[in-house]
Amino acid sequence: MNLSQIILILTTFTLIFSINLAIGRISLGLEAAQASRYVTYLIPGFLGIYLHILASNRQENRALLSIILVTGLLWASFPLRDSDLQILESYRSGKIRWKNCYLKTEDIEKSNQLSGIKVHPDPERTHLRSKLDYLKRRELNLYLDHLE
Repeated sequence: MNLSQIILILTTFTLIFSINLAIGRISLGLEAAQASRYVTYLIPGFLGIYLHILASNRQENRALLSIILVTGLLWASFPLRDSDLQILESYRSGKIRWKNCYLKTEDIEKSNQLSGIKVHPDPERTHLRSKLDYLKRRELNLYLDHLE
């Protein structure tokens, strides 16, 4: 397999994943699509872009584009803005409130109301209750440290 094929595979995977992510998360809103757990799936695309830059014939282009790519990635990654930190803290505390409420009541709707956060916009359609029951039976995720 030559370098051009590797670059094509890496960037195509990331492009297809990003399109599917955008389409699949429309119903959850922009916040859900921007969750940090999806960033790792973008790494192959950036690697493909980097390899494409390295394969460039012109030395001056290679150095300049490499510096621009790495600088852009670092600038986008660090540091988190105060507004981002506030959103992250609000989301984290809301999920903790929801979890604690659900563990006490085992009522999804009541937990949504009392915590001020909905873990899913349509829990009935996605069978959230049966998924949570599965976690309880197997003592997974929410129930890891809850059951005696």
